[in-house]
Amino acid sequence: FTGPLYGREKLTAYVDADLLVSPAIHEIFGLVPFEALMCGTPVVVAGDSGSGQLINQARAGYLVRYGDVLGLVNMLQHGLTHRSETTEMVRLGQAFVQNNLSWSRITQELEHIYQAQPAFQ
Repeated sequence: FTGPLYGREKLTAYVDADLLVSPAIHEIFGLVPFEALMCGTPVVVAGDSGSGQLINQARAGYLVRYGDVLGLVNMLQHGLTHRSETTEMVRLGQAFVQNNLSWSRITQELEHIYQAQPAFQ
C-alpha cells in the first residue's frame, strides 16, 4: 500500500495497475474508477457505490455486491484472465466519460438546469 498518491504518481499507478478495485459503498460519486478507465485500467466496483450505477450503464467494468468477499475474489480472477473483455470495457468506459462526464458536457447540463428556472427566463 502506497498511501495517498497525487498528480503524476497517481496517474502512473493507474497506468501500471492490472485492475482498479473499489468495493466500497460510501463514496457519493467516486471519480477514482473513471480516472482509472481514462488511464486504460479496467475497474471492479461495488454495484451499490456512487459510481457503480454509471459503470453498469456504460458496461465499463465489473460490479460486485458490497461485502461479498467470494464474489470479489471471483471477479478479480475473472478480470485478470479475460483481457479482451476488460479491454472492451475500458474502451466503453472512456467513451462514456468523454461523452457524459467531460467538463464541457457538465457545464452544458448545468446551463440547461439554470435556463429551465423561471428566474432566469
